[in-house]
Amino acid sequence: MDTHDIPALLREFGQHHCPEEPLYQRLCALLADSPQACAWLATAPPTQRKANLLLAAVHDQVLAAPSALGAWFASAGGNKPADAPGLAEALQDFLQIHATALAHQVQTRSTQTNEVGRCAVLWLVLQDMALARLRADHATPVRMALFDFGCSAGLNLGLPWMNFRLHQHGRSSGHVNAGLPQAPHLDCELIGPWPQAATAPTAFTLSHRAGVDPALIDVQEPEAVRWLQASLWPSDTARRQRLDAAVALARTQPAELQQASAGAACIDTLSRWLAGLPADTWPIILNTWVLYYACAADLVEHRAALQGLLQRYRATWVSAEDVVTTTTLFGPPPALAPVEGVGRQQAHPQTFWVTAEAGAAGLQARHVARSHPHGRWVRWDGPP
Repeated sequence: MDTHDIPALLREFGQHHCPEEPLYQRLCALLADSPQACAWLATAPPTQRKANLLLAAVHDQVLAAPSALGAWFASAGGNKPADAPGLAEALQDFLQIHATALAHQVQTRSTQTNEVGRCAVLWLVLQDMALARLRADHATPVRMALFDFGCSAGLNLGLPWMNFRLHQHGRSSGHVNAGLPQAPHLDCELIGPWPQAATAPTAFTLSHRAGVDPALIDVQEPEAVRWLQASLWPSDTARRQRLDAAVALARTQPAELQQASAGAACIDTLSRWLAGLPADTWPIILNTWVLYYACAADLVEHRAALQGLLQRYRATWVSAEDVVTTTTLFGPPPALAPVEGVGRQQAHPQTFWVTAEAGAAGLQARHVARSHPHGRWVRWDGPP
């Protein structure tokens, strides 16, 4: 991407991708008019050259120390509305004061956070898969092993201890972990058909949990955790509370996490993990909004590598990505019913949940659900 494309990228993000964060709408417009800020973003790795990386870098510095700009950030104790006068001047001063730190962060950081709100949908997808196997094999529970490809801090791997509530028009179902009541509590609205998996007892166990990431986050390091916090919208206090609870859970229930260079090294790490699993364990390979950062050629290569592993180890791939990434990996989604609810399709880029296995005719993919990027709602598209 050329430097002159950066202002357009920032403006487009502010206008279309953060409707729930008016502060970021204004900041995107102001940053687009800053040659200095645009030049920083132009130096980011191509896969990370996105508006939310620059916004996260600014947010991180706001969280690190008091500043005049912090008066607009609810996450830093500020209470000024986004349209309050003085924001442009405060931002300009902030960019000058923190120029060295901001330039370094944009060049070296990644915004892959793996929002734990998606775990309610992940639990539903794994439930659906496990129930299908129970009906076929008459065995309970199904032993699964979960590998999070692009795991960041591995927060999604705390799934067994999280609390879920799925609800629809007064009807609700959930799973509460009495042993760890302080673990994240996730609320998710079910739209459309109510799947059997939502009300059935949990039909699987996760006997092994692991992940790999090129920019692994250590939850024991306060500055690393602050970067995760900075990658959230400043005014979204509920999401911040979920993140903090998930970090605390990851510290007490750690998974097996490794850092490896993007591409072949990550695939090699996954392959070694698969080879070490017991024969009676069903391997599940997960990615959530991480392949979104890859180019089309890398996606094709990744699909080919995973197809070989799926076939060799009888594993299942669970992919949760945007529609463009999903289409590149699995082809265009089938004709789907609209997501009921005013503004849902317009206000949010949807997450498309697909399960895939290797068959005699190649990769066999099944579209099962669409959800809000942060897991606020799920539209179940599989059999009810």
